[in-house]
Amino acid sequence: RIANSGFVNIGPALVPDSLLSVTANTALSATPSSGTVVHLQGANSSTMRVLVDAFAGVPAVTFRRSQGTAASPSATLSGNTFGSFGGHGYGTTGYLPNAGVGFNFVASENWTDSVGGGEIRVLTTTIGSSLATTKFTFSDAGNFLVPATTASTSATTGAVVVGGGISSLTLNTNSSTFMIGSY
Repeated sequence: RIANSGFVNIGPALVPDSLLSVTANTALSATPSSGTVVHLQGANSSTMRVLVDAFAGVPAVTFRRSQGTAASPSATLSGNTFGSFGGHGYGTTGYLPNAGVGFNFVASENWTDSVGGGEIRVLTTTIGSSLATTKFTFSDAGNFLVPATTASTSATTGAVVVGGGISSLTLNTNSSTFMIGSY
């Protein structure tokens, strides 16, 4: 169905809430986040899945970002997020827009036609908070970085703990202590 607004709806819900709404439900969920172009919604009490198939090739989801406009794009700048996967839960009256967990793909330098450094940031929301923040980063150099505000010398309060073949290892630097192993 095409609504008077020009929005398209596929499925039993009567009114689309974005340019393209695909739903297996008879009711639309809460209003989608600002800027939503495609809204996919599953049926109640069932898994909602998006599937990308490829045959003799690689299935891919790709994010692209530039500064400027579609008619006149310009270089991606250091610190720009050019892709994000995230999840948000429902509070007592609505979805919390800035809480949840996610992965952000971020430029770690100003991009040109010959350089394009990037990093992956992992965000979580601390218990008792409503704002997701970066808890660690996989840097452009392949390093695992833990912000000083997240690192701890106690495994029970957020120290870096990696399970596996060693029982424990503590690395002391001038400013931080990291514990690796099982505690």
